Amino acid sequence: MNEYLWNLDIEELPCGWENIYQEALVDFPDGKTFKETMNGPDDIYEFFSNPVKYKELLIQLFNFHKSKAQKLFESNDLLTDRKAISDLIKHDMALDHLVSTWVSTEKTLDSFDPNTVERDIFDPEWYFSNDDFNQSKGYSKLRFIQF
Repeated sequence: MNEYLWNLDIEELPCGWENIYQEALVDFPDGKTFKETMNGPDDIYEFFSNPVKYKELLIQLFNFHKSKAQKLFESNDLLTDRKAISDLIKHDMALDHLVSTWVSTEKTLDSFDPNTVERDIFDPEWYFSNDDFNQSKGYSKLRFIQF
């Protein structure tokens, strides 16, 4: 049987930013707005970070897209319905981005705004990129589309 992203359990994968999550769980479980001075006192970067909610959303979205992809893959529609194929690729694209985000070790505190999770998961450029350019850590071999 072929393995696909929808066969994974995201909570069994190593979370590349687990230490940030654990810190946030103790220090600011409901999120926090941070201010950082960039190139001088007048250049202030302000951002909201909530790794706890962010992780929760990643799990929810992963399980949603996993369920949809599994149903489509198991249906007979893939042989005759272009929309079903497109939908499967869309869900696979979301799963790929969610897994890459989960395993990424390059996330910084300003990367955990829960309001950006859904906006960022449908990215064809990311999906079709080489592993060298994203944080998929080899999970790209489980994508539905292979080149």
